[in-house]
Amino acid sequence: MHIRRVVDRFEELRPRLDQVAEERGNAVLDAHRRVRKATRSGVRALKVEVYKPADVLGVYVYLPIASPGGAT
Repeated sequence: MHIRRVVDRFEELRPRLDQVAEERGNAVLDAHRRVRKATRSGVRALKVEVYKPADVLGVYVYLPIASPGGAT
């Protein structure tokens, strides 16, 4: 039931996934710049391209552990 709700409403998650992809792309670019600066390799023409939509390989739904007796 929980996974079905996520899958049925997946398109509502797409903007957030795109935002996270952009943030991670920027983080990778920053890391490459720092490494090149530290190694004095030069920082010219570095670029990271983020391809959207992101490929989603799985959906995980984390549920609380039910306490003994059925109450949560």
